[in-house]
This record gives sequence, structure tokens and C-alpha cells, in this order.
Amino acid sequence: MQLARDGQSVRRPVSGRALIDTGASTTCIDDTLAQSLGFPVIDVVKMRSASHVTMVGVYPIQMGIIGLGKVYVPAMGANLKPSKIIALIGRDYLQHCTLNYSGISGEFTLSLWDASISLSGHRIKRN
Repeated sequence: MQLARDGQSVRRPVSGRALIDTGASTTCIDDTLAQSLGFPVIDVVKMRSASHVTMVGVYPIQMGIIGLGKVYVPAMGANLKPSKIIALIGRDYLQHCTLNYSGISGEFTLSLWDASISLSGHRIKRN
């Protein structure tokens, strides 16, 4: 992890819900969470959405999915609390994975390329 290489202390893991978003090019972390964990802002970039463009901080994070390995990705800060998630998993993370989705059964399989294990059989909640 970047923080460990820079001689800073490594933060304890935080668990929470994340949303897989194949339409998002970049992974996001809840900005309030990143600040409360003391992550340094390593860059400031434009975040574009369907409705607006805004400048946001980028944080060095290492994100793991239970049952899979961890991937280091710089994540943009975003207000994710209204969605009740702590992270949005974008294509920069998913480029290290294989994702299969069955629309008929509502199940998906997600596996990391460099891991021999995969997360599968989880039913997607339908409203």
C-alpha cells in the first residue's frame, strides 16, 4: 500500500457495502470516510457525471472484497452516504477481474485474474 511505502502508518481495514458500477471509469470512496481515516489527497481531478462536473480529491486506497484479494486503486472522493455505500467499484478496479452476470437468475460471479478463487452465486437484490 502506498502509505506503508511512504513510511506512514497503515489504516485498519473498514468494512461496508460497495456498488459495482460498470459505467463508472473510476472507483470512488465516500469522501467523509476517507477524511475521517486520515487519507491524504494525492491529486485533485474533475469528476464528470450525467448532471454536473466538480473538482474532487483522489485518495490512495487498497480495496478488497471478502473472499477475493486486494487491489490498489486511487479512488475519487464522492458523497456516497445517501446511497448507503462506502465505495463505488469502477472499471479501474474491475479491469483486474472477470465479471459474469446472469440476468435470468440475477446471479453474478466475480473473480480476480491473479487469484484462484472467485465470489459467486450471490443473488442480486431486486426491488
